[in-house]
Amino acid sequence: MFSSDAEQWAKDTFLHTDLGDNRRTLRLVKLASSLANNLGQSLVQSLKSPADIEAAYRFTRNQAIDAQAIAEAGFAATAEYQRL
Repeated sequence: MFSSDAEQWAKDTFLHTDLGDNRRTLRLVKLASSLANNLGQSLVQSLKSPADIEAAYRFTRNQAIDAQAIAEAGFAATAEYQRL
């Protein structure tokens, strides 16, 4: 279900994404939440610390991250929302 709370929305949408490692999935949720809380801002502007920025860059450069898996999680969340 979708929520007006960005953190809850990110969890609802991406928490079950299979990225091969739960830490990657948790990073995705954190990134999505930060971006949703800061609409219109860049990735760097939406993150609070240099460590979070570096983690985001590592996430986006990581070849083990499957963009298709992220998209499918979003599609599945949308389909679930449509059923409600």
